[in-house]
Amino acid sequence: CRKEGIVIHPEKSFVHVDSIGRGNTQWDDLLQHLRRNGGDQSLLLLIRPNGITSFRRAESGAKRVGITYGYDPIYQAGELKFASSEGRPK
Repeated sequence: CRKEGIVIHPEKSFVHVDSIGRGNTQWDDLLQHLRRNGGDQSLLLLIRPNGITSFRRAESGAKRVGITYGYDPIYQAGELKFASSEGRPK
């Protein structure tokens, strides 16, 4: 979550802060997917210091559809790198 909106990983899809929770976005698609097929999947919201508004909107959407989620603050700057299920960075 950053000031301008949210980035959905690993695709790096961007949803503008004003579109979060308005329906018909990749964010809404993700929430519906997790609601239907959650199982062993989880949602982790990483919050940059300037991303509180985006976080609050994203959190509201997760609560609205009943998804269990977690969150962590992260540094303001820097690229995020995630490991694949095989342990290799993506």
